[in-house]
Amino acid sequence: MIVEKIMAAQEAKIKETDLSYAAGIIDGEGSIVIYKRPAYRKKNQGGYFPLNPMHELIVSAGMTDRKVIYWLNDLFGGSVCVVKARRHEYRKFWKWSITGQKANEFLKAISPFLKTKSLQAILADNLQQSKKQFIKGGAGGTKKLPNDIILYRDNIMATNKVLNSGYDPEFMGGYYDC
Repeated sequence: MIVEKIMAAQEAKIKETDLSYAAGIIDGEGSIVIYKRPAYRKKNQGGYFPLNPMHELIVSAGMTDRKVIYWLNDLFGGSVCVVKARRHEYRKFWKWSITGQKANEFLKAISPFLKTKSLQAILADNLQQSKKQFIKGGAGGTKKLPNDIILYRDNIMATNKVLNSGYDPEFMGGYYDC
């Protein structure tokens, strides 16, 4: 019975209310992160060749209510894991995450409803567009990406990190001194 409900949910068209609710979850309990794997060297028949750094988009949400997390997973895909409490007085929580182009498509769908993480969603789309335009041997591929493309992606990642640390250009203008 549960399997049939999940299949029906995936086949059904996602409603606007679902998108707005998902945006609220991401705004309040979620994160939009750009992660960079370093450029290692890989052995190739007696020699080494450099690998490109890989910038990866990760959208996630975590909470103690597993129903919401599994709802996100059923509707948008991704993966779910249980995170054990670090201390005995804390409850375990569930974490949903989605990566790469699927994460970008998810953000595009909910972006009209995002309030606090709308700039991060724009940065995520810029990163994914850059990855589509400059495919050089794939992620970590053998063909070297131009340095300006790597720098561009690094700048997107750094800006996203600043936004995730609480910087809000509307509030940081001196109008809301506390």
